[in-house]
Amino acid sequence: MKLILKDKGTAHILVVEGKVEAGDVEGFSLFLKGLAKREARDLVLDFSATVMLVSAAIGTLLADTEPFRAAGKRVVMLKPNDKVAAVLKRCGVYEAIPVYPDRDAALAALADPLSGV
Repeated sequence: MKLILKDKGTAHILVVEGKVEAGDVEGFSLFLKGLAKREARDLVLDFSATVMLVSAAIGTLLADTEPFRAAGKRVVMLKPNDKVAAVLKRCGVYEAIPVYPDRDAALAALADPLSGV
């Protein structure tokens, strides 16, 4: 797993590349928690380059993005590949975190106060 943080206006963009395996879950969690404490910004989770995501990472994803929402910030996700999307859908992530087809659509939704995000 490789995590790449990019800032775009009022949003953090977290690119998650490669495989998120069992041994990566703690690091993924610590990264999200640290980011939430660092600065209150909206969060775009870019899973477009993620090829595998273990189920333990999904619980971490939902729990560790809650501080963003608690601070009044929004969390959105870029459409992952079909394999990762299937796992996220089965686990209810799509109901908890809005999914957009690309970065521009995600950032536009965050910029629009009427988008419902």
